[in-house]
Formats: sequence, C-alpha cells, structure tokens
Amino acid sequence: MINHFMKRIKILHVIRPLGYRGTERNAQALASGVNKSIFEAEVLGTFEGGEREKMLIEDGIKVTLAYGDMECISKTIAESGADIMHLHSHMPQEELNAVLVGVSKAPQMKVVETNVFGKPKEGLAGICDYHGILSASALTRWKQWQSSSYKKKSRNAGVAYYPVDCNVFNAEPSANESRKWLCNEAGIKNDKYILLGAVVTNWKPYMIVNVVTSLLKRRLDHFRLVILGMSDSVRELVRRHNIEEYCEALPVITDDELICRFWNGVDIAVHASSESFGLVLAEAMASGKPVVTISTPMRANAQIELVENGSTGFVAYSGKAVARAIEELVGDIPLRMKMGKAGRERAKVLFARERVIHHWEQIYLSLLPTERLSGIVVPGKLKKHATYSMVEQDISGYSLKRMLNCYGHPNYFSVIGGFVLGYRSVYRFARFMKDKLRILR
Repeated sequence: MINHFMKRIKILHVIRPLGYRGTERNAQALASGVNKSIFEAEVLGTFEGGEREKMLIEDGIKVTLAYGDMECISKTIAESGADIMHLHSHMPQEELNAVLVGVSKAPQMKVVETNVFGKPKEGLAGICDYHGILSASALTRWKQWQSSSYKKKSRNAGVAYYPVDCNVFNAEPSANESRKWLCNEAGIKNDKYILLGAVVTNWKPYMIVNVVTSLLKRRLDHFRLVILGMSDSVRELVRRHNIEEYCEALPVITDDELICRFWNGVDIAVHASSESFGLVLAEAMASGKPVVTISTPMRANAQIELVENGSTGFVAYSGKAVARAIEELVGDIPLRMKMGKAGRERAKVLFARERVIHHWEQIYLSLLPTERLSGIVVPGKLKKHATYSMVEQDISGYSLKRMLNCYGHPNYFSVIGGFVLGYRSVYRFARFMKDKLRILR
C-alpha cells in the first residue's frame, strides 16, 4: 500500500523513442516494476512516442514527449523534481547536450544510465553516478574506451542485464496451441516440419541465405525458417536465391504475449548476429528453446556469454557450423528438451525480471543521501547497498576460453583478433602512435 504522506523517491526515465524494441521494453519494465511504495516513476520521450507510451500510461505512469524540442527536454528534466534520472537511449549529441543542461539546473539529481553499446557518451562521464552495461563483453569495450580517453573518467560501472519476464515466457502450458497458432499465421500447412524461429533485425541478411543453403546441402529439407519482421530487401534476397519455399515471414510483433507465443511455437531458436546483450536470445531461453547462435569475436559478442555452448544451445563459428548444429538438434529430440530446460533455468538465474529490477532498486537507494531516505520504510530485501555488477566482473564475455569453446572449426585469426581487441583497444594504439609522431616532429 502506498503511503501518500511520504515523499517517494522519484525516478525520471529519459529515452528517445517509446517504440517496441529492447531498450524501450527495458525502460518500461523498470518504470512499471519498481516498488511503488518507495519509488515513483516518470518517463520523458525526447524524440517521439510509440507502442510503449500507451502501455506506460495504462500503468499510471506520467509520460512527457518533447518531439526533439531541446528547450522542452532541458526544462522537463530541470523542473521534474526527480531524485534520480535514468538515461536509456544512445541519442544524438544535440539531444544529449539538452539533457545535460537540464541536469545542470538540478544539482541534487543523481544520474544513472543503461549503456547499450558499451561506448561512453560524450559529456556524461563526469556527472554519471552509475553506468549499467548490458553484458560483460560490452563492459570490456566500455573499459577500453575509458582507458583510451584523455577526458575525465567515469565512475561505478557494472553489468546490468535487460529484464525478461520468465513467468510469461513459459513453454510448458501452451506449446501445442502456440505451434498451431504459428503455423496458421505463417501459412504452414504441414505441421510435421521442424520450425526454426528467427528475428530478422538480429540477422545479417546474407546469413539467412548461408544457413538455409547449408541445411539444404546437408539434405535437410523438412524445416521452415519462420522470420519475424522480414524486410522487402530480405524478401528480395530470399527470392533471388530460390529459397522462398523454406522461409516464412511474419510481421513485426510488438505485443509481449504474442512474442511469447512465437517462441513457444518454434522448435529451435536461430540467431546470427553480434549482440551487446541479445534480448532475442534471452527470451528464447526463457521460453525453454535450445538456441543456435554464432560467435562474432571481432564485434560485440554477448552471445558467448548468454548461451553456454553444449548446455543451453550451440555457439557456432560460422554459418556452415550453424547448419551442422541445427542438424544435430533436429535429429535428437531429447537433446532439444535438455538444452531448452537448461536455458530456461539459466534465464531465471541471470535476467529474470524481478532480479534485474531489484538490482536497479538497490542502485537507486545506494546513491541517495541518508537524510533523503528518512521516513522511507525499506523492506528487508532492499538495503541501502549496491553490488555494482550482476555478474562477476572478470570480463568473461571476452575470455579466450569461451571464444575457443564454440561449435565447429574455429577461425583462429578472428578469435585471437577479437581477444586482442577486447583487452588492447585499437584506440589506445592510435593514441600511442599519435604521441610518437608528435615526439618525432
């Protein structure tokens, strides 16, 4: 029950659009899911509204839209009376400058951020009290950006995953119904096909062709790749390579329950792109599906962190290795079940919605002075103490052992190159060369 005589801790969530993507879903989950007897949430959309705007309003959360008006952005932040501003989006520098102007007019306000790409934001380093990085591999990149910068260093950073509602993404009660629904929506008449689920925004277009043709070369043709959000360019690519028969398209789904039905309906989740976190992977694992993904050591590589190769799915070295991993799962139903169960348990441990929200609540409380917390009754499980990272900060996302423990034959040049870039930033090297050239002059 909310005590209206007590001034709750106000959190202002600042995000650019309020659409359906993972960043917006994270902001909505944190705004709606915090303990309302302690916290009060408000949302500022700096650019535009979207699907999440309506959901937030239905949850009783005030939403303000600035539509790119810089004066409106800074004024809203300065006059919000918020104790903490939580910045979510990687926004253009002009909008970020307007945010910083608003913060400068509210000196009592603490600042935290969810950093999506592992890259420090210009001007934010000196004022941000906590940086929540989406994965250990992204945290590695963030630290390297920091070490190669001449500017003021940021403080307090740790891994803070996106939340996944594991109670919603539950495969057991409705798997058969979800499969029938998916076949009907995708126009698949033969329900004996192995259904491979994918989201096109998490694929490089050429990888779709690579994986499907590799499967066909292995004489595996009793499957259908069901793709969410297939664009016109991808459709043309599929048509040009004569694999339309094996690829079924569904429009973009913004409703969480329908996304859950999609993952519940497929047999195997397939993913082939670099990720700073990988919400698609997390949702598929929470739905109890084995995941086949690809390692991208020269880029963001949170896949090797989320998916345990050989336990919750397969992390492959290449598109051909992805096809071999799918073939192994297709022919071994007990293995699919075992990996799916292990994936669901891992999802509950790592990024269950309650755990992530609890982590952020602890961060919020730890940043405020003791006098601000006077009169606020904090439950025993919420203490004014913060563990800055949800996982051990051993930069495990870029460990050489994990990179080498993948499915298929490794490309050692790519693996070692990614490992080196993870620990010795190319920007540090560029800075070193710049200093040497200055000395030589």
